[in-house]
Amino acid sequence: MDNNSKDKPPLLADGTKKPKSSSSTPPPSNRGEPAPMSVIVHKAAQAGNLAALSPEDRARYERQAERQLRSAREATARGLWDAANVPRVYQGAELGNLSHLRTVPDGYVERSRHLAGMLTRPQAETFAVLGGWRTGKTELACGLIKSFCRAGRSARYVKCLHLFADIVSTRSPAARETLSGLIARYRRFDLLVLDEITARTDSAFDALIFRDLIDERHNAVKKTLLMGNLQKSELSEYLGGAIVARLNESGGVIDIPWGKLDFLPRAIKA
Repeated sequence: MDNNSKDKPPLLADGTKKPKSSSSTPPPSNRGEPAPMSVIVHKAAQAGNLAALSPEDRARYERQAERQLRSAREATARGLWDAANVPRVYQGAELGNLSHLRTVPDGYVERSRHLAGMLTRPQAETFAVLGGWRTGKTELACGLIKSFCRAGRSARYVKCLHLFADIVSTRSPAARETLSGLIARYRRFDLLVLDEITARTDSAFDALIFRDLIDERHNAVKKTLLMGNLQKSELSEYLGGAIVARLNESGGVIDIPWGKLDFLPRAIKA
């Protein structure tokens, strides 16, 4: 065997040299078939701009880019929604979707639209949504969370009882999170929904931490939604004068005047 045969190019059956393949240029498409996107992108990359593409190739390129962008946005929204801690029973919540109600009370649509405005208004906002039990407060809040997630913005639902449990846990010698770390974690969400604001500890220090969190979020130009089964006249008792002043300054109170809503059954996703 010739020792130099390993350096010779391979031969075809007819004795001719096998042509070298080029990895830099995508293979041509079959005659009469549209060029694959890899070829189109390669053409654009070689030219350095889309203007070099034919109108047909450019239209296909733009459609493909739009599909990829839409897919990326949907994946981002799903990730944000999964991390938002929304209760399973409210997974189907949608602002503006009234199909879950047998009857729509007067003022429901207006309040829904006002909450939806939190997504587009640029300033820091702190609102309180107050009303009786099963009047649709959490449904509205979770629908707002979904709107934020679809817009690529982070949101979180938490009951105040769990928030205060987190605050107390930071004082344990075995705590996995410091108090400053906890405040920073809750501060970063674009929208924070704090439900059941009547659930508090008796600690004046914990109340101070709660007020500081509301202030920190305001200073970071975030959106905060407080919810509770109480009347506006009871706010100062549970939240204190400073938080009530913050509400009056940068948001307000959205009262729910109607009684218990009649919800239609809705499938819960596994």
